[in-house]
Amino acid sequence: MRTFYKRALLGTLLAGGITLLGATVANAAEPPTDPGLISSVVADNGLVDSLVGDAIVEPLLGDDGAAAPVTDAVAAVVDDVTGTTAGTTVVDALVGDDSALDDVVGDGALVEGGTVGNVASNVDAVLDDVAAGDADAAVADLGTTVQDLGSDVGQTVTDAAANTDEQVINGIVGGVVTDAVDVLDGVGDGDDPLAGVDDLIQNLGDNTADATDTTGLLEDALQTTLEGGPTSTPATPVDDADGLLTGLTENEGLVDDLLGDSVLDPILGDSGALEPVTDAVGDLIDGATGTTAGTTILDGLLGADSGLNDVVGDGILVEGGLVGNLVDNADNTVDDLLDGDIDSVIDDLGTTVADLGGDLGTTVTNATENTADQVLDGLVTDALTDAGNVVEELLNGGDVLGAVSDTVQNVGDNVADASDSTGLVDDLLTDLLGDTDAVVPTDPTDPTDPTDPTDPTDPTDPTDPTNPTNPTNPGDNGTPGDDGSATVVGAAASAISAGEATQLATTGGAGAMPFLLLALSLLAAGAIARVSRRRSA
Repeated sequence: MRTFYKRALLGTLLAGGITLLGATVANAAEPPTDPGLISSVVADNGLVDSLVGDAIVEPLLGDDGAAAPVTDAVAAVVDDVTGTTAGTTVVDALVGDDSALDDVVGDGALVEGGTVGNVASNVDAVLDDVAAGDADAAVADLGTTVQDLGSDVGQTVTDAAANTDEQVINGIVGGVVTDAVDVLDGVGDGDDPLAGVDDLIQNLGDNTADATDTTGLLEDALQTTLEGGPTSTPATPVDDADGLLTGLTENEGLVDDLLGDSVLDPILGDSGALEPVTDAVGDLIDGATGTTAGTTILDGLLGADSGLNDVVGDGILVEGGLVGNLVDNADNTVDDLLDGDIDSVIDDLGTTVADLGGDLGTTVTNATENTADQVLDGLVTDALTDAGNVVEELLNGGDVLGAVSDTVQNVGDNVADASDSTGLVDDLLTDLLGDTDAVVPTDPTDPTDPTDPTDPTDPTDPTDPTNPTNPTNPGDNGTPGDDGSATVVGAAASAISAGEATQLATTGGAGAMPFLLLALSLLAAGAIARVSRRRSA
């Protein structure tokens, strides 16, 4: 029995030691991941960071920067003239230690991610694919580049508009209007007008500093561009007003009558005024190419199932979207202005800016996403594949005309997919003008009869535990028998050691030296156990 335990320990130690040794070698030999060409140019201590960040921006910014003597002198003059600390407050927030510029741009690394970092990484992926000769992957990565750029820009615009609403419109503009009213009221009451002006200037400085320091809109814009990516998908604001301007753009309004009902509606669709011309052009292209590409493209652009006809030529030109929301918010502003409610006018102006930013962000995000999907991944990818087929047929003396016809047909299909009522044209127009297609209600289905509940099954009796097996007697020539446990322990320990070490070899772990020492220790222990077994034998 003692000999058997020694053999189990010996196998475990040797297997674990050998596997750990191999994992150590693999971990030490794993090459580091190098940044791509463009990423390395904009990375910390790269060309751009060295020339722009380290050499120019960082030495200028901060309380002890090269610009501090000049900015401090300007701030002192403003403070003396106004009798406030507005000059110092604004200058510190613009270029001081607590400024957004110093926090994001002057922190030692110019580009740490964000829109610029994402573009650099994505362009690197495209260049790698081109260098490898993988055209399909290059087009796919180009689509990702466009989509990510649109998402980043859309989020930047959305955040900037929301911050402008809060910090510029409601903060700076609202504060100036409120303080100006207080000054006028003080003059009417015979108070010193200069006291009110001082408060106005001080508040203006404080609000400006709030927008430009590390908690303001400038910080958010710089972080999104240079450090952090988009955090959420822009949401489309809802319509919230009905007034004079809305009446001009709504159904049967002046704009809809002059542009929609009189111009666009009559020329779009299968029975529109352009149909004779488009049908003739489509037939001409079909006959010249031996395909239906001409008809397919023109139907997708101007026919009954086109995006233009679905959104613009459906009888109502503006049904919401960016234009509808902008008009609604303008109506609210006009109404409050006519009522003489200045505070509400400022609130409405802020809402207008925030909603416009949200709508622009949504439009840009959706447009770039659709461009990546339908133009790059669809049209361009298929065109590359078809061009390859044409070349192959030409080199092999095959059906070149057939391959060219397939290419033209696929181009027509992809263009139609992008321009019909399910494509990017429809989505873009919907984001801009809104579209509420009528939904046909479905007939309710008859309720199904409930099924009878099934009888519960009787629980099964638990089985009695089995008796443990007795160890077997030793075999001939002193061969140890099986005691039912030692083999399992030894095998499991060996498997665990091998599994953990294999995982290290696959993924790479900490430094190689600790695992090298552990591997050598296990091998040494195995060797000692081997010698001990021989002596005991």
